[in-house]
Amino acid sequence: MTLRYTQRGGETSPRRHGRMRRSLAALAALAVLAALCFFLAPTKLGGKADYVVTYGVSMEPHFHAGDLVVVRARSSYRVGQVVAYQNRELGRIVLHRIIGRIGDRYVFKGDNNDFVDPYHPTRAELVGRLWLHVPRAGSALSWLEAPRHAAFTGGLAVALTLLLGGGAAGRRRRRSTPHTASARVPRLWVAESARPLLGAALIAALAFGLIAGVSYRRSTTRLVEAPGYVQQGTYAYSAHMAPSAVYPSGRLATGQTVFTKLVHEAQISFSYRLLSALPHTLHGSAQLQLELRSALGWTLPLPSPPARVFSGDSVQLAQTLDLPALETELSRYLARTGIQSDSFTLVATPRISVRGTVSGQPLVSAFEPTPLTFIVDPSTLRLAQSAGSAAPGQPAADPLHPGAAGTVARIVPRTIGLPGRTLPVASARRIARLGLLAALALAALALAAGWLGRCPGEAAKIRRRYSELLVSVTAAPTAPDGDIVDVESFDDLARVAACCERPILANRRTTGSDHFYITDNGTTYHYTPNTAAVEACSPLSNPAKELPCLIRTHG
Repeated sequence: MTLRYTQRGGETSPRRHGRMRRSLAALAALAVLAALCFFLAPTKLGGKADYVVTYGVSMEPHFHAGDLVVVRARSSYRVGQVVAYQNRELGRIVLHRIIGRIGDRYVFKGDNNDFVDPYHPTRAELVGRLWLHVPRAGSALSWLEAPRHAAFTGGLAVALTLLLGGGAAGRRRRRSTPHTASARVPRLWVAESARPLLGAALIAALAFGLIAGVSYRRSTTRLVEAPGYVQQGTYAYSAHMAPSAVYPSGRLATGQTVFTKLVHEAQISFSYRLLSALPHTLHGSAQLQLELRSALGWTLPLPSPPARVFSGDSVQLAQTLDLPALETELSRYLARTGIQSDSFTLVATPRISVRGTVSGQPLVSAFEPTPLTFIVDPSTLRLAQSAGSAAPGQPAADPLHPGAAGTVARIVPRTIGLPGRTLPVASARRIARLGLLAALALAALALAAGWLGRCPGEAAKIRRRYSELLVSVTAAPTAPDGDIVDVESFDDLARVAACCERPILANRRTTGSDHFYITDNGTTYHYTPNTAAVEACSPLSNPAKELPCLIRTHG
């Protein structure tokens, strides 16, 4: 007996169809991911969606605390829509319903509130209209805000996708012998169509895990010292007297010398104001004190009104100076001390104590500018200060208009640099949490698809694939001479059947095992499928169509 090989072919390979199905499944998964990115990508990453976690009871019964709401920006908004807006007074996003408009501002109200929102946002402060409502999902995001919870979820998503990927990547080895087949260990299996989804879940878990790792290593905010306000003061003094050659108008103006023989009473004043472009609220106390001083160290506080309490960002202080009484005090001092001559000054000192907030930050400040000083002699009072010289390029100080700049420690969002844009750390954390949840959901979906679409055992696959070639028999055929040949795979048995043009006899025994036979010229070919493991879903090849045919000839 001799054996001869000939080639048959020309039909389309089932494996090629399998690759085409896998490619189509991958394209479908990519299309789904692209749609999700288009509709759910946050605005911080160039998308059109924003995520709001509700709290409180203002929107019950439709929304409850812990719900997740996805809003999308619209070109226009109208009365009756549920819209998220940025409330500058509260410093957070509020989700309420539009009930009206006042000019270019919108009027909002919570469905469960009996009052209208006091803050009326403009069009630029509207974040977006309700697009998707997921009850209780916000609680999961809040749970993920803890770094250890986010790390656990990210690790779980990566581990699950790697585990599924390892099982999906494994390919079943060929059977070595019928004796070793039963020793194989079953592998975790995923359907071929679910593998693109699993790959997408793995990539998403790694990407969002990286974002979580970077964002949770940084704080969400930072303090910066920036110019926030300027405190300004203005000194002035004035008097009224009979017109004369010295004072033709009958008035004493700031900067002029005070002649005590012509002026009997003068008024010294100080105006305070805090200037800031930032929102601010102020209150405090202010007092203007006058004091007479000598070069030898003698001081005499003059009677002053009590400190004045004020509210707002400005206050006006004034005090009347009795010049004859001042001369009396000087004469009394000289008479008591026996000093023949001494030099004196009159000092006006304002003390301003301010409390409040600037840009939401607490402010506690004491403004005590350089005092206004007069030189006092028996016949005149004149200013001791003059505009002194300053450093090159710097303006000279004005003694009548003192000022001081103040800084505000502002809390600003900390950002992460990305190609072409910056992303706040708080937004990065939120995106990472959402992405990790989505990756975990995709991995779970792949696992569910794998278990639901598990392939049957090899015997069932053989019966389904080669049903037209199988003939069921109740008993196994016998070989007269005991010549039974065990083949390694069903492919080999199918090749023999195609070449010998013999049917394949299928016998299921009472023990549940399946056996397949071919009898030809006294020889029985036998194959027993492996029943210890679930088979992978790769399509069975058809040796009768794509493998060389073994033609038996007799010699």
